[in-house]
Amino acid sequence: QRKQQAANRLAAQQKQEPITFQGRRISLLANVGSEAEAEAARQWGAEGIGLLRTEFLFATSATLPDEDEQRRRYVQVFRAFKGDATEHIGPIVVRTLDAGADKPLPALEAVLGTFIEANPALGLRGIRIHLAHQELLRQQLSALLRAAAEVDIELHIMFPMITTVEELRTARAIFDDVYIDLKRRDIAVPAHIPVGIMVEVPAAAIMAVELAELADFFSIGANDLLQYTLATDRTNASVAYLYQSMQPAVLRLIRRVAEAGRSAGKAVAVCGEIASDTRLAPLLVGMGVNELSMAPPALPAVRAMLTTTSARKVLETVEKVGHLSTVAEVEHALLWEPR
Repeated sequence: QRKQQAANRLAAQQKQEPITFQGRRISLLANVGSEAEAEAARQWGAEGIGLLRTEFLFATSATLPDEDEQRRRYVQVFRAFKGDATEHIGPIVVRTLDAGADKPLPALEAVLGTFIEANPALGLRGIRIHLAHQELLRQQLSALLRAAAEVDIELHIMFPMITTVEELRTARAIFDDVYIDLKRRDIAVPAHIPVGIMVEVPAAAIMAVELAELADFFSIGANDLLQYTLATDRTNASVAYLYQSMQPAVLRLIRRVAEAGRSAGKAVAVCGEIASDTRLAPLLVGMGVNELSMAPPALPAVRAMLTTTSARKVLETVEKVGHLSTVAEVEHALLWEPR
């Protein structure tokens, strides 16, 4: 098994032809949450990091890391993915701190205090924490900007759990203020930083057209989008039968977001577990998704599926799935044939 994994990594490292669909460039990226995972993403041939979970920095510390400590740790992760590359590497898309709900972080207790919520998945989490305690967000953004300039990588930043236009306006204003302040103090920062959002709440999917006017890109967090759309706790075995990635309601929301992004000229990614499902990957691309981000070992299988599936069949299936009403019907429709 180890020999096979080593062979897979070696194959992934070799130069590969870009994936295109109907003239669109499709990027295969990696989800990572540590320095080791960033290195694995490079070894498996990821074109970039589509989701860097910054919770690792707060979960491994009993006290809140200051800005310099955050910068140092981000530099390590960025360098782990960049390796010895001298040419341009793909983007590193960083999700700002996504704490709360099923992600309690002891390091935040000094700021947030200890409190119990009746419905934590519907409570103070994601961007809501940052907007309630804005210094946390300012510190993290400053550390990320400084680290990106130090390593010279293409940094993209996205905010989790955006629900309303007002939230995004406020978060972007904070980002702009931090960026301008660093430049005013002659601290090196990247020339341009795309700022996007995670689409995880049905409200954001429904308001995708309006949010696309403010966001530089969308990244669909399908795991939470499933949970919130279906009102289903994904950790509750009693309702696990509902938590299925081929639920028609969720696929319709994803298509809505992809269409809104395409109309606005904004990139749309999927970084939930469905991005690594070889049955769903062609469907997502056919809907208009530009980037798929997944666990590094899943990259070769998804690449193989996308490069061997008939584009005609994909487009036909997208239209068919849009009219289906059950999981079983969707599963039956996703029987792909090679080119």
